[in-house]
Amino acid sequence: MADLQHMALRVAPQNEPQRVGAGGIPVVEMDSNILDALTTLQNSFSDVKTYYLDPQNGLNFRTADGINVILGNTGDWQHKIDVLQSIRLKLQERPGQIDLRVAERPVAR
Repeated sequence: MADLQHMALRVAPQNEPQRVGAGGIPVVEMDSNILDALTTLQNSFSDVKTYYLDPQNGLNFRTADGINVILGNTGDWQHKIDVLQSIRLKLQERPGQIDLRVAERPVAR
């Protein structure tokens, strides 16, 4: 499940009518970059069921052991996941948050 705000959704141009699917439910398209990230994350973190997207932090989630992870809006998602896994293995104490918006300069607090 992904709890995403409107920034991930693509709005149809004004000259195009809203597409409607089965049961009269509007069809919504998502940014392909965010979909790629969610697919990559689901493969690595199958225990995480909810992801969030906000203008300041981009894509973020909480791991099963309670770490808030901030991934940002763009980047090599698999590289960010690899950095996250490496940080989790190396740290003696569990941080409350790991910021990977810039994967080459991760911040653990």
